[in-house]
Amino acid sequence: MPSVYHVEAMNDVASSKIRVAHVIATLDDAGAERQMALLVTRLDPSRFSPSVFTLVRGGDRLESLLADAGVPHRCLSKRHKCSPGTLLQLRSLLRKEAPHIVHTWLFTANTYGRIAAMLAGAPHIVASERAEDPWKGPLHTLVDIALARATDAVVANSQAVADAVRKRLGPVGRLQVIHNGVELPHSPPVPRQELGADEKDLICLFAGRLEPQKNVVRLLKAFQMASPTHPRLRLLIAGDGPLRNELETLARDLGIGDQTRFLGYRKDLPGIMKSVDFLVLPSLWEGMSNVLLEAMLLGLPVAASRIPSITEFMEEGREGLLFDPENVQDIAETIAKAVSTPDLLNECASRARSRANQYDVDSMVAQYERLYSEVMKGG
Repeated sequence: MPSVYHVEAMNDVASSKIRVAHVIATLDDAGAERQMALLVTRLDPSRFSPSVFTLVRGGDRLESLLADAGVPHRCLSKRHKCSPGTLLQLRSLLRKEAPHIVHTWLFTANTYGRIAAMLAGAPHIVASERAEDPWKGPLHTLVDIALARATDAVVANSQAVADAVRKRLGPVGRLQVIHNGVELPHSPPVPRQELGADEKDLICLFAGRLEPQKNVVRLLKAFQMASPTHPRLRLLIAGDGPLRNELETLARDLGIGDQTRFLGYRKDLPGIMKSVDFLVLPSLWEGMSNVLLEAMLLGLPVAASRIPSITEFMEEGREGLLFDPENVQDIAETIAKAVSTPDLLNECASRARSRANQYDVDSMVAQYERLYSEVMKGG
């Protein structure tokens, strides 16, 4: 027998907006979180009523975006890896709000959010897979397979991620690719002097969270190999994370401390991109890298990992230079090539800008709106 929640939600959908509750672990100013915030603040307000639940913590910038758009946000302040109390709290909140669709993002929220949605009797569930995630073990896979059976649709942000999901989980019902939407806030160029460089220097930029996935250890070792023949080469590390202290120590131990600068988290990253010579992205895996697409959109030359989630958007030698992220020598040689062939790199950047223009926010939002409407109709 259908729950009261289910009957009420289905009876009023024809005469009211579609209520979509988004569940995500944090509102850190990172890729998936920014995409979620872009989506919920751009949904057609005449058709959709979004809300956001964060399991662990909020975040000043994205919370402000939600507040400015009038999107309700509730943080559950989850403190432990396994938290039945958080699960029950989320179930209670979902029962009270009675959304038509619960949309979850990333593994922690995909787990807690989908279980809570089922316990609350939510009519429809959508989950988001945002990266290839080779770190997931058998237990993660079993959880994902079990919960996929109760999920109306799984959204991947690239074909590479969709392929990884199919390979890991097998048939998962509706699996749809919706690419990220790229939007660049207005940000004037940051003066090179503020970045510890001058006009004669060649600046290589890394931007991202300092964690193992981003492979910055190999990047530093490759930079050490490439820098002796290019004395004006400088490396900027924009971002923060658990490996920062270790990476700063490694840079000093490698003897490249004077040529490397750790900038920490920067809100003005687009302005920094406008002032450097090229971006290097040595990730071991990705989903759809926002920083890659932002660089392409700005016409900033890119050297990046030869992995499926990057080659999907960048053809080697056409939109950028690619390397084996597990081969320090290959990374070093690619950095050296970027320095010594600026004309080739600029040609690649011009083609990359044209390709990046197709990934706009309006298109991303429209695809989610269609998905939500089709899920409501049982399509």
